Amino acid sequence: MGQTKSRFRQFTDEQWERIEPLLPSNEGRQGHPFRDNRKVVEGIIYRYRAGIPWRDLPREEFGAWQTVWKRHARYARDGTWDRILHVILVMVLVEVFDATGTLIGPAHVHRLIDRRGAKQIPMLWHKAVTRSLGVKSSLEGTPADGGVLYVSNHLSWLDIPVLGAHLKGSFVAKSEVGDMGLVGHLADLQDTIYVERERRQQAGEQAGSIVRRLKAGDNVILFPEGTSNDGIHVLPFKTSLFAVVEGEETRDVPIQPITIAYTRLNGLPLTRQRLLDIAWIGDMELGPHALELMKLGRIEAHILCHQAVTPRDFANRKALARHCHDVISAGYRKLMRGQE
Repeated sequence: MGQTKSRFRQFTDEQWERIEPLLPSNEGRQGHPFRDNRKVVEGIIYRYRAGIPWRDLPREEFGAWQTVWKRHARYARDGTWDRILHVILVMVLVEVFDATGTLIGPAHVHRLIDRRGAKQIPMLWHKAVTRSLGVKSSLEGTPADGGVLYVSNHLSWLDIPVLGAHLKGSFVAKSEVGDMGLVGHLADLQDTIYVERERRQQAGEQAGSIVRRLKAGDNVILFPEGTSNDGIHVLPFKTSLFAVVEGEETRDVPIQPITIAYTRLNGLPLTRQRLLDIAWIGDMELGPHALELMKLGRIEAHILCHQAVTPRDFANRKALARHCHDVISAGYRKLMRGQE
């Protein structure tokens, strides 16, 4: 690890490499471009550590004190400091997990409280993750509860913490997620239902696991597109995924269509290119994509809860899938157009 060179240096090079991507840029805006971000941030920290007035900051080390003060005020106002704090917390948890194999944080709390209280831990964790990523989410409508199958469109891995911050339920995920280190540990914490898509002979057993959860009163969150997409439109739903509610014992299970949309970036409507930056498509690596996402700035996400239905209301699963797709697609167009 690189060493700080003097008492004025507050970070090692390795520490700065982690913090720098979290800082906003004024590229393309009016005014002078941000330069010497490291010098300015270290000036802010030095001032607090030394307990001196802003005017007494050493100019030869940190530049004009007015610049340092204005940057600090901006970062406090736009939530940059809060975002850095939460991301550093996540980084620390990741490092502890990688070093010891034990997650210190939500899983530890999970063991200290009763089962009923533990149900709230994943939601709290998802809220912390979305805040750390600079995502502000809002919910319109009321989520049903008590053995509900939520079906949602799917753009990115970001959908999971955003939806998880508002919906109490277990996600249905491919089995590989369980082997993804920290992500897999968090998935286990939320009682994720793993499916092996390549083993069709186990489809009945996997569907049975979902049905048992629903009948026990647990909520389940399903992405019927079967994959994430570019966010331009909602992909067709795989009707086979609705087979879990095709039997007579699940004819009265509530199914609630959910629309999720990312609508604004730094207060402005998302362009198609920026929407592609948020989308997680194909074989993108999670880590680099997350870092690029944090560089974008403040993202606004909206969740729209539609009227719940039951399988009994439809002739077959294809009709049910078509209804859910139509409702979610209409909701997505509404949110992306900013309509009420």
